[in-house]
Formats: sequence, structure tokens, C-alpha cells
Amino acid sequence: MGVKHTIAAICIMWTTLALNPGFAANNFVIKKCRGANGEWYYGDNVGQACAHSRVTELNNTGIATKELAAPLTSAQLKERNATLAKSEKNKKKAMAKARRDRILLSQYASAGDITYVRDRKIADIKGLIQGEQDTLKSLKNTLPRLQAQEIAERPTNKGAADGTAQIIADTKAQIATHEENIQKDQAEIVTVRKQAAADLVLFRKLKNPSLTAGPTP
Repeated sequence: MGVKHTIAAICIMWTTLALNPGFAANNFVIKKCRGANGEWYYGDNVGQACAHSRVTELNNTGIATKELAAPLTSAQLKERNATLAKSEKNKKKAMAKARRDRILLSQYASAGDITYVRDRKIADIKGLIQGEQDTLKSLKNTLPRLQAQEIAERPTNKGAADGTAQIIADTKAQIATHEENIQKDQAEIVTVRKQAAADLVLFRKLKNPSLTAGPTP
């Protein structure tokens, strides 16, 4: 039965259960809930009347034995999922930070090691930049000669002029590549400095949380 009962009907139900050992022996359960319309429903199966309500299970003496929470609404489900997603994101973020902290402490014995590695990296990058600049200077110095040669060849030797024109195009492409590489290397120096500064702050904090980070050497 899954219907709404009056107080009198409920009393009859419990009296019947009390007088019928068979029902009691079978652990007959009565469910109670308040429907969306505000009315109370009782029965062994309250069904759709309380599909979105909290349900209380009563034993054959009318004592509550279990509470079944009301199903979450779509809005509540959305909020719960968002909360779980945020919690998982924060958990992963914390794990990543802990891993980075361990790596930092394993890589460097002191703050001086961080600045030493930084300076070595920057020196290496500057060496690459110097090589790029030397090559770039040579290419730029060669370009006017090639252009003049192509102009001189064009009236009398079209095939040679076309070959020189291709060399000019290749030279210009190389110039563009070297200029781009120099810009990337210069940007890398900035990145190295920023990373080292962040590592120094974090390293000092991990080594001695009570001290504020000093100036970057």
C-alpha cells in the first residue's frame, strides 16, 4: 500500500501489526514522508508522492528506525558537482606544489646554488646570442654585394641572375631566422631570471618559514 492515511487509519494499521505476529516477525516497515503538497503520507511504499522528500521508516511500534534523505535537486546536484570539481582541482594543485617543493629542495643545497645555476644559464644563452649576432652581421654585410651582383648579371646573363636572386632570397630567410632566434633567446633570459627569483623566494621560505625572503642577488 502506498496511499495517504488518516490518523485513525494509521492507528488501525499499527494495532493490526501489533496483533499480528506474522507481520511483526517479518519486520514490516512503514514509511512516512511529507509530500510536495505539504501533506503527510504513510505506507509500505510511499512511491511518487514522496519522490522528492525525506522519508522516515517506522517499525511496527511506530518508532523511527531510519531516515532516508531527500534526493538532490538538479540545482543541488550541479552545486555538489562543482564543489567536488573544485576540491579535486585544489587537491591536484596542492600535490603539484608539494612535488615542486620537494624537487626544489633536492636540487639546491643553498640559495647561492640557485643564483649560480641562474648565472650559468644566462651566460650560456648570451653565448648563443653572440653567435647568432655574429652570423647575422655577416649575412647582412653579404646581402648588398649579392644584390648588386644580381643587378649586374640580369641584362647579360639571366640564368646567373636567377641563381643569385635565389641566394639573396635564402640569405634574407636566414637573416629573419637569426633575428627571431635572438629575440627568443633574449626572452629566455627574462624567463630564467623570473624563475630563479621565484625559486629563491620559495627556497628561503621552505628552509625557514619564519623569515621573509631577502633581496634577490
